[in-house]
Amino acid sequence: MRRAFSLIETCIAIALGSVIAGAALACLRAASSAIASANRLATENSCMRAGFTAALDEADFWQAVDRADDPTRQRLRGGDGVRWLPFAPFSLSFAPTESQIDGLPNRWTPTDPWPAHDPRYWFRGNLAEHTMSTDNRWGYYENFTHLEAAPDLGPGGSGIASPRHRWLFNQMEGLKNALGYYGLCEYLPANALYAVYGDRDSAVGWSHEWSAPTPQGIENNYLSQRGADCDLPRGDYVLTMYHLFALPVNASGAAALAETRHGLLTGRDSNSAHVAAFETHARWTERTLALRPAHWPDVRMSVARYVAHGRFTTQCAVRWLSPVTGDAVELSFTTLATSLRGARQQRVDPGDPSRDLDGGTYQP
Repeated sequence: MRRAFSLIETCIAIALGSVIAGAALACLRAASSAIASANRLATENSCMRAGFTAALDEADFWQAVDRADDPTRQRLRGGDGVRWLPFAPFSLSFAPTESQIDGLPNRWTPTDPWPAHDPRYWFRGNLAEHTMSTDNRWGYYENFTHLEAAPDLGPGGSGIASPRHRWLFNQMEGLKNALGYYGLCEYLPANALYAVYGDRDSAVGWSHEWSAPTPQGIENNYLSQRGADCDLPRGDYVLTMYHLFALPVNASGAAALAETRHGLLTGRDSNSAHVAAFETHARWTERTLALRPAHWPDVRMSVARYVAHGRFTTQCAVRWLSPVTGDAVELSFTTLATSLRGARQQRVDPGDPSRDLDGGTYQP
């Protein structure tokens, strides 16, 4: 009689074999899934690193704001003949109107450090004087310092004045017109007081655009959010305590000119609408990988530059969305970055290839 497995033994063997095969298949699927997950995470990490690197590159070179090698992507170089955008060359935006004022050139000089010990750079206004509402009880400081060479101080003053100190105010006015508010804050020294006597349409008192609140001056000017109790000179910390100045990155032409002279409300009175305005006004966003496989994450890099509380910030963010899992992750950080002045010195003045946008010697 031939020996063989009984029916019971065969069933047990089949069951054990099925369990072993199922366990092996589960291990294979787990290993395959782990490999796929590892590859996906490696791809996401690589894309995230690419976005992080792109954000740092933009922080250094400002190419999204002003593409140095592509004239069609230089949106912030125009002007209306009086006001200019932050990347307009000083040969256009700060051309001298007089050969000298107070014995100094009436234009930006890249090598001039504005030393604090030199009396030519001292602020000579009255810090306690309110905009256009004072009775000048401490005297008419416009006799000593003014934008104009011969301002008419009106019936209460001394008639036509001949102020000796005009260079500093003309430099400040020239920088404001050439660069906008963000650029002005960067180019002026840290101890600067933001006010000038007179402007081109008002010969008496503090210039409206510099010091007057909205009811007396220009809407959305420096102190538009501070109220009528603050219409006097101050430094950049107080100027940017409740609203910030940002570099407009999503506008061009007349819209950009307006935005470079616009304060964005922040602080205790801000809300979601103000945050949205900041995002629209100041944050540049672009895809890091415009062409990519469908299963790769969509990575976007963004950079925003602004000054608030007297401090300049370059805020970067890298955001990626996984098409496989649907997860969205954002990495937000600030970094040391090239200043606007440094970025301008990286670019050639189209009118003189030997000079940068500030008028200094161009060094590629």
